[in-house]
Amino acid sequence: MESDLNTLFSQRKLANASFYEQLMSAGFPYQQSTLLEFFPDGDGTFCGVIVRQDNRVFRFDIDVDLPSASQFEDVSDEKKIKSLSKELRRQLKAMGVLKNV
Repeated sequence: MESDLNTLFSQRKLANASFYEQLMSAGFPYQQSTLLEFFPDGDGTFCGVIVRQDNRVFRFDIDVDLPSASQFEDVSDEKKIKSLSKELRRQLKAMGVLKNV
């Protein structure tokens, strides 16, 4: 599932252009980032978890209609990373992003 998700992500097929533009503007080049979780959260809003090329892990809430409402939260530190699901932490460990989960 993860590889299918990232194939669609890298081909810019998951959402509209505004989604990808906001990621790029926030420092997440989609060609160099890994999307771990992605889901629509209302009309024109997408949430998920992304790993940046420097292995920092972020939660995002992107509003494609109102970019000023979009949010990115760095959850890379030990306390915040524990707020992610066990499955996401397992994936991060498999990627070499986390040492202990």
